[in-house]
Amino acid sequence: MRKREKLRDLFFYLLLGFFTLAILAHAQSEIKLENVEPGFVDYGSFSITNDGEIKLTGSVAGFEKWGQKTYFYGWILDADSRNVVWHMLDDREIRERLDENDFIDIDKKISLKAGNYEIYFTGGINSANIEIKGFKGLINKIFGKGQREYRRRYRDQLYLKVTGVSGGFSVVDKNYFADALAANSVASSIRTGDNENIKLPFALSKETKLRVYALGEGSRDRVYDYGWIYNASTYEKVWQMTNRRSDFAGGAEKNIMFDDDITLPEGHYIAVYVTDDSHSFDEWNQLPPDDPQFWGITIWAATDADSKNIIAFDKDKIVKPFIEIIKVGDNEFKKQGFTLKKDMEILIHAFGEGYDKRRLSDYGWIVNADNGEKVWHMEKADIQYGGGAQKNRMVHEKIKLNKGNYIVFYSTDGSHSYNRWNAAPPFDPERWGITLWATNKDDKNFITVFDPDDFQSEKVITQITRVRDNHFESKPFTINKTQQVRIIAIGEGSDGRMYDYGWIENADTKTIIWEMTFRKTDHAGGAMKNRRFDGNITLSPGKYKLYYETDGSHSYRRWNATPPPNQEMYGITLMRVE
Repeated sequence: MRKREKLRDLFFYLLLGFFTLAILAHAQSEIKLENVEPGFVDYGSFSITNDGEIKLTGSVAGFEKWGQKTYFYGWILDADSRNVVWHMLDDREIRERLDENDFIDIDKKISLKAGNYEIYFTGGINSANIEIKGFKGLINKIFGKGQREYRRRYRDQLYLKVTGVSGGFSVVDKNYFADALAANSVASSIRTGDNENIKLPFALSKETKLRVYALGEGSRDRVYDYGWIYNASTYEKVWQMTNRRSDFAGGAEKNIMFDDDITLPEGHYIAVYVTDDSHSFDEWNQLPPDDPQFWGITIWAATDADSKNIIAFDKDKIVKPFIEIIKVGDNEFKKQGFTLKKDMEILIHAFGEGYDKRRLSDYGWIVNADNGEKVWHMEKADIQYGGGAQKNRMVHEKIKLNKGNYIVFYSTDGSHSYNRWNAAPPFDPERWGITLWATNKDDKNFITVFDPDDFQSEKVITQITRVRDNHFESKPFTINKTQQVRIIAIGEGSDGRMYDYGWIENADTKTIIWEMTFRKTDHAGGAMKNRRFDGNITLSPGKYKLYYETDGSHSYRRWNATPPPNQEMYGITLMRVE
């Protein structure tokens, strides 16, 4: 009995195994894409070992509600070249019936070459114009067939299935081919979702040709999901994805694609890909592109010979900035001093805010710490669009500075700054602020930094600066010989009157020998009421007092309007004239 029981059990397990293999074999002989909601994509992958046929079956449909159309449809990509080999919307009859909001049964055979493929199925959203003609048109919009809106109950009826007919059809993990291509790349970000900011470093041992394949979102002159490449040592952009340089990526008009070769010299690089808060691999708010998995950027060596030039990214070989005032938030005012021990060229990279490029709200500038002269200001620079919202501005330029001491400043207003964006952030939000590099990596040995609060120029005789509301300050000083003195005074004035201002008094006679008046001043930048005097007077030997007075509003760090650019000098400064 025990032997019969063992034979019976063995027969049972063999039979169970046979049915299990049969079920698995059947499960792996087809791909069925179903249960897809509007705005999403499902997909599968398969291979054909020989030229042959596949069979497509399913049910697709179109829906419309007040101008918004939703199409359920599918297509097939060559998984190696990423080219479309069949697309349902290319069939005029199917497209017209989808436009008429019909349900369509699919039952057709397609011939394919031996190769690897991916099949996609989506509920794509396509916003259409609302056109109502007369009362009948209105009734039709409300009750007509054209107003059949997508309901979740339709989800079980809509699907697309592919099965092999001939050619050696086999199902593959749906991510396999895309993952393999990404793994074989120089740098890659695929299936990129919303609100991403991805940095991909790579390095080249010599001049190399690369293939860049990038899909993103853009319209007119703006891009929202896109990539670029910059030199990691100079921060110079060597390639950027734009509408003009891109092709149509399929689906919605705003889907763009760059697929071409570029050549880069030896160096260290960083590829960046950023997305906004909608229309990505996470969820499509309009028709998805033909290659949704590659939403992002992928870079390959163009040839086998070029692949030999790909080397490891070495951070130690990167020229590091000597000033980084970045990640600046709302209502911040930051500064950093630096000393150049010789004349040199520096690279400035800065982000700021402003619709009018000559009137920025968040901006940076550089001042000669020895004489108070402004040597660079972001508003005077070559300002470019900084990505994201139109008000994001960017500067990337080289300037020459003489040997000396300098202070770099950065100021923001009360909105739209790092991690406090009230509109789309720039393409590199972490660098909101100002960054300085030496253009020659050997010059770093001739640069030191210092705390501006500890710095006192040898040219300053005396000063009253950074004056707050309701202050009255004075400082005595002595002149030992007749000499010219430079006065730099910044204050508040309007309608011919000064409200924040300074003056000089002879300490012995108590007479005012110089006073800051509205007619003596010019616009200091920022709000029109910011006034500035910058000129020389001659002082005889003697004892003097320097005064500065403010009213109850608009002063250092208490601005009720746009501050002057050189707000650290708000007050009055006396300097020796060389």
